[in-house]
Amino acid sequence: MRKLFTDPKTDEVTLLAKQKELNTLRQQLLEKKSQMKIEWRKSLPPNRSQKLDNIPHGWSAEGRGYYHHQRHDG
Repeated sequence: MRKLFTDPKTDEVTLLAKQKELNTLRQQLLEKKSQMKIEWRKSLPPNRSQKLDNIPHGWSAEGRGYYHHQRHDG
């Protein structure tokens, strides 16, 4: 997207179409992530799923420590 945006030959219609395509892909990714979380939750014993509220934001479910998300627009 960045390359298209900085290319003076790229017209507005092309930019908007590419942005729409990226938005669709982002939405599909979010839906897949949600489905994976639901499947993961199903695999937990009932007493473990109740403790999910106690996991600090940013900590991995596997207990491997802190990680943060980096956003890369392409």
